[in-house]
Amino acid sequence: MLPSLVAVVVCFARIAFAIPHHELEDIFAQAKTAFADGNYPLAVKHFRTLKELLPDWKDNYVNLASAELQTGNVNAMLQIYKEAVSKFSSDGPIHSRYCELLAKTGDMAGVERPEDGIQACERAVSLDTRLKSNYLYLAETLKLAGQVNQALVVYAKADALFPEDAEILRPYCAYIADIMDAFFNHPTARLPTNGYEICAKVAEMLPEDSDILQKLAVALKVGMQHEAAIAVYELWLQKFGNRNLKDTIHIKATLAKTLINGGKRDRADELAKECLAAERSRSHLNAAALVRAIGWPYDRLGWELQVEETNATINSIKIRNEKICPSGKWRIALNYTEEAELHPERLSITLLNSDTAHQTYGRTDDPTFIGPLVPKYPHLFLEKAVYLVLFKKDVFLTGLNGVVHADCTVYAGSHHENIGLQTFSMTDDTPIVEIHDRAVSIMLHQMQNYYHWVAEALPKLLLLREHVLDKPEYKDVKVIVPSKGVAKTLEDTLGMEEFAFLKDRLITFANPTSTRYHFTKGLFVVDWVHARDDVHGTLAESQWAVYWPPKHVHSIVRPFFHAALRKRGTFPDLTAANMNDQTIVYVQRKGGVRSFANEDQVCAYLSQRFGKQILIHTGGEGLLRQVAVFAKARVVVGNHGAGLTNFMFTQPGAVLVTIPKDPMVDFCFANMVAGMGERHFVVSEIPGAHYVGSYPALSAKHMELLGNVIETAYQVSSVGEIRGHDEL
Repeated sequence: MLPSLVAVVVCFARIAFAIPHHELEDIFAQAKTAFADGNYPLAVKHFRTLKELLPDWKDNYVNLASAELQTGNVNAMLQIYKEAVSKFSSDGPIHSRYCELLAKTGDMAGVERPEDGIQACERAVSLDTRLKSNYLYLAETLKLAGQVNQALVVYAKADALFPEDAEILRPYCAYIADIMDAFFNHPTARLPTNGYEICAKVAEMLPEDSDILQKLAVALKVGMQHEAAIAVYELWLQKFGNRNLKDTIHIKATLAKTLINGGKRDRADELAKECLAAERSRSHLNAAALVRAIGWPYDRLGWELQVEETNATINSIKIRNEKICPSGKWRIALNYTEEAELHPERLSITLLNSDTAHQTYGRTDDPTFIGPLVPKYPHLFLEKAVYLVLFKKDVFLTGLNGVVHADCTVYAGSHHENIGLQTFSMTDDTPIVEIHDRAVSIMLHQMQNYYHWVAEALPKLLLLREHVLDKPEYKDVKVIVPSKGVAKTLEDTLGMEEFAFLKDRLITFANPTSTRYHFTKGLFVVDWVHARDDVHGTLAESQWAVYWPPKHVHSIVRPFFHAALRKRGTFPDLTAANMNDQTIVYVQRKGGVRSFANEDQVCAYLSQRFGKQILIHTGGEGLLRQVAVFAKARVVVGNHGAGLTNFMFTQPGAVLVTIPKDPMVDFCFANMVAGMGERHFVVSEIPGAHYVGSYPALSAKHMELLGNVIETAYQVSSVGEIRGHDEL
């Protein structure tokens, strides 16, 4: 909401002028009368005349700007202030007012943000360092410009200057919580280490502020402080739950997601169902689908809820224009083959794994369970079909995962109904970046995550290199990549000499949640789709299986990195005298999600038991050093997490030992082991953690058990031997 108008200045300046004083007074009187009568266009006319006659009369700039604002011409108002701060460069009030208006009008439709806005706000702060509002408006202006870290710095300075001030702490906390809640939109944000304390402090200062209590809960939830977040949400319901039904249901849906993250699946499911009964909105469907996905393996209800949410999202897209969707009627495409047959003018496809597509892989005797059987643990998988897809022209990308869309159609590809449209720009007013080069895209869900880069995005890049980028006829084709700083492993990979040829061929996919990229000359993607008739029931209708790459991927990634090591002379020599040193790798998750409560003791025990044979892997090495570590491993050990992705770098015959979650819902590493033709042990005797929780402290008995399993796995391992695999 805009601030109330600055009153029209009624005193006349004692300024030298070239025309009779009484004529100026007449013009000023007419301007005041027009303003008072609500005839703002006439007031603008008279104030502009005075500005021309008396260009050094500062108050008239305020008058004219106020009149322009009342006519609804915000851009003209801002332009007047821009002139004023330039002319009166040492005037604090003028700068402060300009900054305030920039902050309060910046998100209005059609407002053109002046290029000097941030500088003007910084000048306002320097002119009056003790005016609290200057810091707040500067921070808001930086936020509107997308300068997240700079805004956080301003809030921190204001907090230091005005300690224990709720006017500062309230927006500071709200911004911290908003960034945390949508961190994928701000992957390079440098949040303060005391963020929780800031929100807790202001919540204590403003006990009746329901919004701030909610922000505190959000910060705790996203920061994995589940028990504390649950307590705050429960307090919110106790204090404010009877005020507004819509707000209460929203809080209950968020509490349901927090409860499932805290391992309380029955209460989470109960609340999610209550929210759905109140309204089957997209957010409620999302909460209910998440609860079922994390709480129950291969849950049919969870998949049905996910399908319903996706369809509801597709039906909510409001884009209707000639370039993107002339009819305004949107649909989702799940099958590339059908789309290529129906619309050959839009896309063409090439099947890249015709020799293995839809064939079975895996073993009925793997894994070996040490303890009770894990419910619904998969053994056999049906190979997905891997396609090179060419969208011939006028195709678009938007959203963090680079959702491909054209002609009113969203192409789901490998992620099927779980495509993830939360950051898809759904309105006509999204800025469009025109790309007039042919290009390939490797954008997908959570590219900053190690598993998703190594197991999903990188294989697509390698296939695109083989089938497009290396070919002379495609030497002009560019590659779409995330902004710098989003995904370190991606940047390390692209920094390898094997990808030097891409140096001048990269296009940054910047601001994906607020921008739409238009590829006028076509776009290539590599994608894979599971068979509609999934005879093993391990891939279809699973919210997790959409993130499991096909077997074909492992025949690409492992040889690529082994070749890179050989090229550099760092591929492990298993015939050397010290070949048994560090051939067991324990993937440590100290202090993180799904770590043991006594991780240090576990590492100490394993180090004492296995001596030089074991390496405690912390993930601090560079990419190729990390690859070399796992290329030497006979046995890889660890809890479910991205670090186990490194098993892809082992040599044939390696064995994985893992401790399952409870409940076990994501079997990505079972798929990986099967796709590589290897074996694994699942130590289900050891109590598990829920998906985003931590494992209990490992007892001495279970440490010994884990050590025994590692010894058995070591004997089973055939790294370095010539052997074949019994695959179905």
